[in-house]
Amino acid sequence: MHFILERLCDDHKQMMKVLFHLGRQVRVYCASPSDICLDQMIDIIDFIQVYPETWHHPTEDIIYDKLLEKDTPIYSLILRTVQEHNRLEELTLVINDVFNRAAAGESIDRGLLIKTANDYIHQQISHIKVEQARIFPIADQCLDREDWQHIMGKVKSVNHSASEADTPMHDYRGIFQQIANQHPATM
Repeated sequence: MHFILERLCDDHKQMMKVLFHLGRQVRVYCASPSDICLDQMIDIIDFIQVYPETWHHPTEDIIYDKLLEKDTPIYSLILRTVQEHNRLEELTLVINDVFNRAAAGESIDRGLLIKTANDYIHQQISHIKVEQARIFPIADQCLDREDWQHIMGKVKSVNHSASEADTPMHDYRGIFQQIANQHPATM
């Protein structure tokens, strides 16, 4: 497997851990609301909002654009997956808004919070599973050395833009470690 796909797979593993922590924090918060728990959920959503949108999804989109130039058996699946990136970004804004409203002291129905979070987590996990099981194997099979050189050139510009962002990617790796090592806020 090409190292870019391996990196994306590693990102997916990290994202699954982050989503697990988000689900756990939502359950703890709904059982016994606390500012600490809410802050941790907002940190998680911030990570999900910035890291995938800055590096991960743009890199996947570059690969998917190259795959769409090929005669692949999953052409329509790739198109839907690219569209899902935009939808997932919109869903991240929605859940971020719900958590921020709660942090601002607005009364948020626990049922709405749980449903919003569970739907969000489910859609993120489903998206990751499709990429891992269906698209990445086709990319590994269909893309040749020349394709990967083209992709790497475009990914370098994404990495350059990401390194100029307010929070560089290496900082987000540190933020991931903080999230992964968090214990749920106690009740």
